[in-house]
Amino acid sequence: MAPWLRLAITSTVPHQLYSEEFCSAYSSIDTLKDGVPGIIHMIGNTSKKKILHNLSVDNEENDAINLHQARIQERPILIIDSAWPPKPLRRVGVADGSKFHWIQNGNSVPTSFDSTIKLFSRLLGIISQTVVIFVDDFSDFSSVFELLSPWIRFSCLDIRYRPRLLLISNAFNKKGDPQLFFDRLLRYLTKLQHIIDPTKPHTKADSIEMCQKCFESIQLIPDYPGVTNLIFKHNEDMIARRLASKWVFSASHLQRIIKSAIIHFSLRRTETFNIVLAFRGCDSKKSYKDHIEGL
Repeated sequence: MAPWLRLAITSTVPHQLYSEEFCSAYSSIDTLKDGVPGIIHMIGNTSKKKILHNLSVDNEENDAINLHQARIQERPILIIDSAWPPKPLRRVGVADGSKFHWIQNGNSVPTSFDSTIKLFSRLLGIISQTVVIFVDDFSDFSSVFELLSPWIRFSCLDIRYRPRLLLISNAFNKKGDPQLFFDRLLRYLTKLQHIIDPTKPHTKADSIEMCQKCFESIQLIPDYPGVTNLIFKHNEDMIARRLASKWVFSASHLQRIIKSAIIHFSLRRTETFNIVLAFRGCDSKKSYKDHIEGL
């Protein structure tokens, strides 16, 4: 399947970062119409490929974020497939306004890491029900912390749409290792906050609160043959929770929300992305009040 999104930088100076959206990848959402799909965001490399292969999903080798469709029993599943570590961004000569959107990054020379974190924490975290990180695909635990720490710091999400985070590793087969990993993550966050603002005291309890505002829960899971089924059980639980809080969208609405969010985060804007306004664009006959009541 064609990639959903690709990142690029210009060859001119100063470098600017652009996102390139591929409309063809949305064809899989089109086929679902008014169905309510599950949405799982997978981050990794070798271990992730094994999971995708088990689902008979093509896993493309490129620098893009891919969108795949699978079906588990009667549930359609959309998989956001993110390679990690991110590959070097390709360069383009002149950005075509109809094809590329500029991303304000805050760095004179944007990096693949910065841009990926921005998308993960501010866009993909909103629509994903479950985020799966394959820890063994990273060089070490510190690399995982470098991915998670800005995500946790930047994302204070509404309680209705916080995703559940699943961290999968062979290391978690050993007794005590899951708690050790979580303690190290909290220490890393606490230390980072002290570096960012040494004038403000930051405690372990503050780091725990940040995690709770970003993720519905953090689950550390051993890698074993049945882990694929466990991932989908977690996602079904998240779908049930969102149904209970009336925070689910049909495939056609998700398509509109994703496209609106890409454009929003790709332009010079200071206001927060309003998912209700994006949702409203799906049905212009409804008033803003009707959409609020519907959500």
